[in-house]
Amino acid sequence: MDPRTRLEAEFSQWYQVPYVLATASGTSAYLAALLAARSCRRGQVVLSAYNWPQLAAVPRALGYRVRMVDCDSEGRILETEVERALDVPTSAVIVSHLFGNPANCRRIAASTAQHGALLIEDCSQALLASQGGRKVGTWGCFGFASLGRGKLLSAVEGGLLWTHSRELFRIAFALTQHPDRAPDAGLGEMCLTDSMSLRMHPVGAERALSDMRDVDERAIRLSANIEFLRGQLAGTPGVRMVDVYTDAAPRWQHFPFVSEREPSPSLDDLLSEHLPAQRVTRSKRYRNAAQFDRQVRFGKITRRWAYVRTSHLSRVAQEIAAAYGSA
Repeated sequence: MDPRTRLEAEFSQWYQVPYVLATASGTSAYLAALLAARSCRRGQVVLSAYNWPQLAAVPRALGYRVRMVDCDSEGRILETEVERALDVPTSAVIVSHLFGNPANCRRIAASTAQHGALLIEDCSQALLASQGGRKVGTWGCFGFASLGRGKLLSAVEGGLLWTHSRELFRIAFALTQHPDRAPDAGLGEMCLTDSMSLRMHPVGAERALSDMRDVDERAIRLSANIEFLRGQLAGTPGVRMVDVYTDAAPRWQHFPFVSEREPSPSLDDLLSEHLPAQRVTRSKRYRNAAQFDRQVRFGKITRRWAYVRTSHLSRVAQEIAAAYGSA
């Protein structure tokens, strides 16, 4: 069996979603979702102003009007701002579950359904996170994820797109896959002129299949280590751990926190020296709903955090606390 077909089948069973497509990248998956959304309804695309830049670049390239809405001080899109934006005809609302911390999809899903807009969830940093026991990526019409290097589930380069709608699956399939795959997917004959051939490379699919063997264990260990570090740093002056909704269960894939100043030595130096971290990223300044400026920073960590001992994390937490002026 083609490794891409096997990956789609295994992910479908693992994530409990009926229709899955393996794509060349997370951006390719997102592109297909937006094109499918345009076939359903014309209008603007709504997304948070604090986001991965390509989430705005793709709809702009497709000719959409992109409307940026505000987020809270945790980096989560504000559902009240989404509801206000839906007063204008809307094709899709994009919700990113940044850092592994779920946004309020329960309320946003209800609002988008009421206004006839598609909800598309970016789960690149949040596979297996949930709200009210329901996994992210299953609240909307589409879920997608990057399987890039360093992700919880990695193909080195690739992406996945999934949906519960057979009709949306058919549209996305025609856009991303070679028509030769259509009969095996039960979709009949398709024309090559409809396809952009955005499918994943077979080698990437093999890599992702290998990665799925221990993805659950790795997800649990990674999230537990970040929760441990969050607990160790609770109450540190100058640092606040991001909040989590009461009905949400994060699956941390980054280490986010809020601070308004950079300590000395820098967090970049601290994390890079002591942990398998790529870098600390400082967000651009943005203005939240309460009109206060905030700085969200997050450690862009690697998957190897899953295997760091808690004793070592304790020492790192002590150094971070000391850098912020705490004993």
